[in-house]
Amino acid sequence: MAVNPEGTLIASASQRGHIIKIYSTDGGEVVQELKRGNSKAEITSIVFHPTQYILACTSSKQSIHIFEIKKAVDKCIQTRQFGFSNGDLHKNVEGKNTKSGFQFMKVLNKYWDSDLCLSKIKIAEKMKQIGFDSKNNRLTIVTHDRTLYFIDIPKEQTRYITKCECRFY
Repeated sequence: MAVNPEGTLIASASQRGHIIKIYSTDGGEVVQELKRGNSKAEITSIVFHPTQYILACTSSKQSIHIFEIKKAVDKCIQTRQFGFSNGDLHKNVEGKNTKSGFQFMKVLNKYWDSDLCLSKIKIAEKMKQIGFDSKNNRLTIVTHDRTLYFIDIPKEQTRYITKCECRFY
């Protein structure tokens, strides 16, 4: 579970790790659903970007998913919830999550109507923690063996991010 820096949104992962729901703290309703993947995984951390409307999560599958959460902010603005205004929409990255190709099945299961990730990062090591560096627009990953990875935040949807800077400490 994570709370955004303004304290207006809460993100929570499902027990199977497939879906991350974003709730409004003002009304408590779900304002956006994000789809992490099809296989069961334990979500080990969720973090909101401090200045942009993106969210990242890590899982036991040694992957990191980055999501665009502008839809959640839009919904809060439309319902005039505390802490949001039309000026907030300019904080967003230019990328957009896509919908599942199985969206036609949403009648059977809402799972298929969830937003897919903006980008996915695979690291072969067990991760310890992630965090956003808003000054350099990067995601920082710290592994259990004290390796630091620095990954530039993508401006458009990328299935896998392969370029990253790595430092050992």
